[in-house]
Amino acid sequence: MAQKRLAMAKIKTILRLHYLGGIMRSRLIARASGCGRTAVQECLKRAKASGLTDWAAIEPLDEDTLEARLYPKSPGGSIKGTRRPLPDWVRVREELSQRDHQVTLALLWQEYGSEHPDGLQYSQFVCRFRQFEKKLSVVMRSHHRPGEKVFVDFCDGIKLTDPVTGDKIPTELFVGTLGASSYTFARATLSQTMPEWLDCHVRMYAAFQGVAAITVPDNLRAGIRSPDRYEAEVTESYQELARHYGTCVIPARVRKPRDKAKVEGAVLVAQRWILAALRHRTFYHLAELNEAIVPLLHKLNTRVMRHVNASRRDLYERLDKPALRPLPDTAYEYAQWRCVRLNIDYHAQFEDHTYSAPMRSSKRPSGCAPLQTRSSSTTRADGWPPTHGASSSTPTARPPNTVRPRTARCLNGRRRGSFSGADRPGLRRARLSATSSPTSPIPSKAIARRSASCGYRRRSGVSVSSAPPPGRFP
Repeated sequence: MAQKRLAMAKIKTILRLHYLGGIMRSRLIARASGCGRTAVQECLKRAKASGLTDWAAIEPLDEDTLEARLYPKSPGGSIKGTRRPLPDWVRVREELSQRDHQVTLALLWQEYGSEHPDGLQYSQFVCRFRQFEKKLSVVMRSHHRPGEKVFVDFCDGIKLTDPVTGDKIPTELFVGTLGASSYTFARATLSQTMPEWLDCHVRMYAAFQGVAAITVPDNLRAGIRSPDRYEAEVTESYQELARHYGTCVIPARVRKPRDKAKVEGAVLVAQRWILAALRHRTFYHLAELNEAIVPLLHKLNTRVMRHVNASRRDLYERLDKPALRPLPDTAYEYAQWRCVRLNIDYHAQFEDHTYSAPMRSSKRPSGCAPLQTRSSSTTRADGWPPTHGASSSTPTARPPNTVRPRTARCLNGRRRGSFSGADRPGLRRARLSATSSPTSPIPSKAIARRSASCGYRRRSGVSVSSAPPPGRFP
């Protein structure tokens, strides 16, 4: 620890005892003034160096003037008497945050000592660096490595005006910031739903020209299905986006805003420098609002931050950009995930549209892009069974309330092991012209089977024999 400087009143007492009292021994002056002998020697040395060798010149000086004479400071920050240049504390902090190398303060002090042999000793080096860190924050500081984390969050945006009715439409402002450089991205959306949430991520990664290793979101429903302290459940679409870009989603803890303090500060800065600057303007469309945000966002990132004496853009170019992972060849395309079961015709229905699936998939359909056409079907030829592909080059959907050829043969009594239709006169009346066309409409396939197999039932007003036939008829 560096020794604290003596009070100006005690320093003036030391000078009075030496120059006015005529005491030459520093030990006697230290005993009379109640301080250490080395402190007395240092005080007398500084007084002699500053030209204060007479009590008549020292007595009229007040404490501030005396301190300025004894402890002058050069513009570069070093003490004039000792000529010790101070290191660049911003660069020291950047070196400590490097992810590739485990840099320590001792190593940085050795490098500083090799450039400035008459510079600070190790204790003063560490003490002054800790004082520099205290100016940055009053809480525990999170050390962010370059390219390691990106923090994302939503906040309330500027309201749009409906050009027809004049109603106010609320908007949301998406904010993303990198951990090491605080480089910020912002975009306005109409809501916090899944499509807007994923689209903002895609645009953010494109603006950063790279992907961070970890993405830290809030626990909003569009991204996190089940929040948990250790194993949070991420939604399928958000997890698919993370796999596409090669990042890991680690949400912040519930009601722990300091886990994402970087983006909380970025949201506050965006509200002050972007939203506040646009508060007097009227916007009718979302695209118009986003166009107005772009120049203000550029101004925010190029503005010099006083505590580090550099802009977010400069820190991004020097720290985060070289460490970010490259973007994939294609951007992520939004997809909706839903668990469905295949029908008997190997099709699955989604938003009034049916999609075919490969025959090998018994419960899960193949991935298909949802179409805008409703009340129609999309069938892939590679998913047909071999018998269906051999029978027709283009599969045709069976009209409702029709029978297939095998059912028609059953109704005609031609299946092996069954009896002739002539033995059952009621059966031909129940066919309902099935012999003329194998796909003729009937009340239903189940009714046709029951009418053909159960002679003691009555269907559609057709009378049949009261006893069941002796033969087996499945």
